[in-house]
Amino acid sequence: MGPFQATARDSSPLNHRVSLLEESLGSHGILALHRPSCPALLARLDSVKQWWFTVGHSSVPKKGTRSLLLLVVWQIWLERNARIFQRRERSAPDLIANIKAEARLWGLA
Repeated sequence: MGPFQATARDSSPLNHRVSLLEESLGSHGILALHRPSCPALLARLDSVKQWWFTVGHSSVPKKGTRSLLLLVVWQIWLERNARIFQRRERSAPDLIANIKAEARLWGLA
């Protein structure tokens, strides 16, 4: 089970959306998207575009899905800025854990 996958007892709509996110991007592929020179970026463009439209048109409520997508993009952007301007780098599992924690807070708001 990946870090975002919900357990049987934890089946809230937010956890379902987070599980969809992990299934689509994978737990370690998320950081490769911030590097313009990364060869993996070109290979992932089609899958990210497909993921974006698939998740946006799923049976999950669109408002929550859009919020989760914005949260993920925002966290990746913050990580990118920290790496470029502060020379501080978190591991992929740390970034994912932070996104998951923020998603829980957003879910409570």
